[in-house]
Amino acid sequence: NQGEAIDIVWGRNFQIKTMKIELHKVDNINTVVSPSTLVKIIEESISVDFGAINGVSTYPWIPDLCGNINCFGTGFRFNLVDLSGISYNFSPLNYEFSITKPSFTNVVVPNFVNQGSFVNIVWEYSLTIAKVQLELCNVDGSFVFQISTNITTSEKNKGWNLVYNDYSGNYKIKIKDLLEVADYKFSNEFQIIPPKPTMVR
Repeated sequence: NQGEAIDIVWGRNFQIKTMKIELHKVDNINTVVSPSTLVKIIEESISVDFGAINGVSTYPWIPDLCGNINCFGTGFRFNLVDLSGISYNFSPLNYEFSITKPSFTNVVVPNFVNQGSFVNIVWEYSLTIAKVQLELCNVDGSFVFQISTNITTSEKNKGWNLVYNDYSGNYKIKIKDLLEVADYKFSNEFQIIPPKPTMVR
């Protein structure tokens, strides 16, 4: 998962002093890693015995928070490079892992809201999303206006005072990750109801 620590683990049965750790993304498990599959260099130079216990070494790594297609999905593989150039690179075939990026799982607004009332916008999300922005949008997703920005995501709700104005009808709320890692998500469709007379004599 992006933003969450894991351990890269390796063992050896030969004498290597230092190595480089690379992250690659391949099309299928039988693809051989190459410069074209390189996503990033995780560690430029590290002792092979880093954190070794009983001949097994571990390196703590936190996948970047990133919305780029090369930063999440399936087909990832580590490549261990002997910096002396004596040993072959080690990135076994028939092995890959996936990286999951943060996401919004739900955004909820009452189905009917009155102008002049207070509405609580509620959301759920997975993994790490720091700050969000809320927008009022038409049903087709087109922007109407910004409700609030720079909201701490972990609050999971935001109060919204609907002022009396010309906006009435059917809308949706759009929630956006300000770092643009998680994909934006729309709420359920809801109706803003304007005030109206209740009687006349």
